[in-house]
Amino acid sequence: MPAADTAPPSHLTPDQLQRLADLVRTQVLHNLTDEELAGGRSKFLFEQHCYLRYRRALENLAPWVDRAVPLAGRRVIEIGSGSGSSTAGFAALADRVIGLEIKPQPVEVAKQRFEILDVTNAEIHVIAPDELPRVLVNELRPDDVLLFYAVLEHMTVAERVACLQAGWRALGEGGALVVIETPNRLTYFDRHTADLPFFHLLDLELAERYYERSPRLDFVRRIRGAGDRQLEIARAGRGVSYHDFEVAFERSVSDLVVADGFEPLAEAVYPGQEEDQLLADYFALRGVQQHRAFTRRLLNIVFQKREPPAPARLATPRVFDLRDPEARAAWQPLRHLEPLEGGDALRLRSIGQDPALVSPDFDLPAEELGVFRIRMRLHNPDFGVHDGRAELFWLLAGDTNFTPEQCITFPVVNDGERYEYAVDLGAALPRHARLRRLRFDPVNGPCLLEIEHIEV
Repeated sequence: MPAADTAPPSHLTPDQLQRLADLVRTQVLHNLTDEELAGGRSKFLFEQHCYLRYRRALENLAPWVDRAVPLAGRRVIEIGSGSGSSTAGFAALADRVIGLEIKPQPVEVAKQRFEILDVTNAEIHVIAPDELPRVLVNELRPDDVLLFYAVLEHMTVAERVACLQAGWRALGEGGALVVIETPNRLTYFDRHTADLPFFHLLDLELAERYYERSPRLDFVRRIRGAGDRQLEIARAGRGVSYHDFEVAFERSVSDLVVADGFEPLAEAVYPGQEEDQLLADYFALRGVQQHRAFTRRLLNIVFQKREPPAPARLATPRVFDLRDPEARAAWQPLRHLEPLEGGDALRLRSIGQDPALVSPDFDLPAEELGVFRIRMRLHNPDFGVHDGRAELFWLLAGDTNFTPEQCITFPVVNDGERYEYAVDLGAALPRHARLRRLRFDPVNGPCLLEIEHIEV
């Protein structure tokens, strides 16, 4: 669920707000009583349909996309535009917004919404679901922005891949495909549909036999009354992950990401959660070579079509000057290690006994490796000057986990001064092995630390 600022847009007049409320009450949520609309999930749905999705698109999400892919002079093609809330929001920055919706009734609501909001550069058309891929192939312009706002999760896998693939193939160099508010199937809790842990990970046959345990009575009633319950569960919403995009785009996708949901405009609506960090930690520990965009509970991603860069050749030794933001971003803090803003080095806070800093992937032969060097300083006035201990772990080609058997321990000084530490990594590795990844545990307790330079 997005962040909980529920105020209406400040530019809307009382008359506009009342007309929007009447529209939603009579034509969108007409089956809910006044009592149901007064609180809880129903009240949130009412505000969402009335003005919240419009406000978030207008004030945060359209500007977020615009910073990655300028919308001026472009068309936005929105798939599953519903009753036009996000369509109207994006119309404030785009040259024109064209929505494609499979149900006729929301389109009539959208027309009235556009009239109330004085939106003149947006339109929505009804289209059959199986016609979407053909229309995208024939109608998309190379520089269009193709928008999927909270819709991919409601498609079957076949529909989703076909739609993504058709749209991506039709876009030209510089065109963009945008995904907003899409549940990530790799996370642990299904907040979107069943409000149960792991429900979205169940295959549909098992989900059909388990759904009645959901605390969401409206979801239970919906599935119970469906002719094809498995299809209805899929329509209610299932997660999406990087796998869908790699299959649809027919290539790896990390280098196509130009906005990943960590930007302030997106974070204001979809702030990071502890669950996101757990998934990011797993990606790092298991060496999952995917963009950090795919570690969020809700996927908010802008892909831009461009030629893949030539593969980079890793230098040996590998030097990271951590005064450079790009070099800092290459090392992932995990567990009890938190990144700190500011400064001209990698600034971190250790908050426990097991902080870890994980390197990017390498493919370096042991014969070419020598001394691992790190220049850093650390300080905690409640921690002894000479009580610090650091550990350097390594993964070799074929390894899956860091282990105590592949580790060097060495002392570090806790007095706030800068020191360079040198560890003979090359001597510790077996001949003919290849180094895949490092994990540096900089200290064995809470402290502040600053790392300026790492050399492998």
